[in-house]
Amino acid sequence: MLDQILAAFGHLASYPLGIAAALLLTTFVTEDGATVGGALLAAHGAVDPVLAFLAVNLGIVIGDAGLYALGHLAARGGWAKRLLERRHVFLAKNFLEERKLSIWFSSRFVPGTRLPTYTASGFFALPFTAFLLTLITAALIWTGLIYTLVLTLGVMVMDELGPWRWAGAAAIVVAVFVVPRLIVRRPALPGHGGQS
Repeated sequence: MLDQILAAFGHLASYPLGIAAALLLTTFVTEDGATVGGALLAAHGAVDPVLAFLAVNLGIVIGDAGLYALGHLAARGGWAKRLLERRHVFLAKNFLEERKLSIWFSSRFVPGTRLPTYTASGFFALPFTAFLLTLITAALIWTGLIYTLVLTLGVMVMDELGPWRWAGAAAIVVAVFVVPRLIVRRPALPGHGGQS
């Protein structure tokens, strides 16, 4: 399967913008996968590292701006005005509005928070320019860290492991994404229900 995917990207190798477009579109399905894939393709020499990085970040920013736009469109309905009159929704709006920059920024690093946060930001019509600048900054930092790590390890894997390089690439993906998520989702031990 991996060989087929790489072969498909290999056919695009003479079309760098084709690979960039594929990476950009992949972010709409899996941002982390596109970041890792772009870095591994760059390590393999199939695409310029800067082009791959920019394509992934552009896709991420477009996707996040799309979430904001969905919230903004949803707020146009008559039901939205009635919803905004509810006290708990009003309090949520104020909470988000007062802490918007820190919440937007931290949402990039906390799994599962971007969809509700960015959609609510559009729904509450929070300033789009500030939103866009914050998410661009956060995306560049987040993907920059992952991309640099995978690119550096990927170059070492491609150079040193020879025929085992794709097994090494798979190990990088597991190390970067699967292991941290398993640690975060580890259930609390009996008798340790969050009390300190």
